[in-house]
Amino acid sequence: MKGYMLAQLAFWLQQILVINIEERRKDHWQMFAHHIVTIGLIYCSYRYHFTRIGNLILVLMDVVDLFLPVRRPPPPSFLLVPGE
Repeated sequence: MKGYMLAQLAFWLQQILVINIEERRKDHWQMFAHHIVTIGLIYCSYRYHFTRIGNLILVLMDVVDLFLPVRRPPPPSFLLVPGE
């Protein structure tokens, strides 16, 4: 569990660098705040020995991230009613 928590902390720390290197989007500051809060939660979970709860949340969120890129929006023809 310790290794997973530290790997997640490293990942989110590098994400701070990535969003500052990339071209800024409209939601830059929201994503920056999201990353800071996530890093804070992971650190506090690790620091105060709540690693089981922290791991559960991280695993649940990682499983969801596996399916989000695969999902595609329906094609525009899906919204059309036949015969109109």
